[in-house]
Amino acid sequence: MSNLQLLHIKLRQPSTHYRVPFTFSRRHTYPIPPFSTVIGMLCNILGIREQKGEDFENLKKLRMAIYGRYESLTREYVWFRNLSKSAHENRFGPEAKRFSSAANRFLDGVPEHPGGQTPVRVDVLENVELLIYLGHQEEEFLKKIKEAFQKPSGWLYPLHLGRAEDLVIIEELQIREIGEKAPVGALPYFAWIPEKSSCIWNPPEDYDDFFENIYATYHRVPTFYEIRNGVRNFDFVRAKLFEKGGLPLKPTAEPYKFPWDEVDGKKIPLIFVKIGGGNGSMG
Repeated sequence: MSNLQLLHIKLRQPSTHYRVPFTFSRRHTYPIPPFSTVIGMLCNILGIREQKGEDFENLKKLRMAIYGRYESLTREYVWFRNLSKSAHENRFGPEAKRFSSAANRFLDGVPEHPGGQTPVRVDVLENVELLIYLGHQEEEFLKKIKEAFQKPSGWLYPLHLGRAEDLVIIEELQIREIGEKAPVGALPYFAWIPEKSSCIWNPPEDYDDFFENIYATYHRVPTFYEIRNGVRNFDFVRAKLFEKGGLPLKPTAEPYKFPWDEVDGKKIPLIFVKIGGGNGSMG
């Protein structure tokens, strides 16, 4: 395999939440962002408002690898509001009806915010370190993404990843040439490991055996979406969430070969996902 030209992005976040989409009264978070969350950040910095145009089509050709770790997890208790008229009247009860106006905001003689409210627990990651690697068949597009990170005037919103308030600090932003070796030892990051070799960019011949032997939990990880009948319908890749630790070896006690990068003295295997080639849909 010839060496690959990749964009290496190292980010820090003081706190963040990458919501697990099917959690509600307690909002669980993934330990690293799903591909769709990173895609949203890239759309933001590239100024992409709609799912069309040359830049968006190039995004769909990206290959992406995500790694991360965090220092601690805290739990916030917050009020989520429902601004429907019925929720407002149910919360303010007889007072709203007595004044015959949904504009009443007094509860027990005290003015309150309008609407109904529900207590929700939100899991929040603290002091997050992320490594994001992007590959593309056109190196010029990687350079365009790199330049976009450096020009806030072109962003749609302040740089964030997760919720709107989850701001990002850029620590490293480099075009790197990556070779292929056999990483060994422990991987000190969480990582997405896709199920099918068809989802991988430059997979080793024995990738399926590697996937079978890696110890991790299964997930459907969203990528791009289409809006149908007013609802976002996501493509996804089936993947394991690797939760840090030792990498599996072949039966011959040899390591599997991957493209790799060295971070803090550790060889990180780069398992790139073809994010524009999801193998299913999820409403």
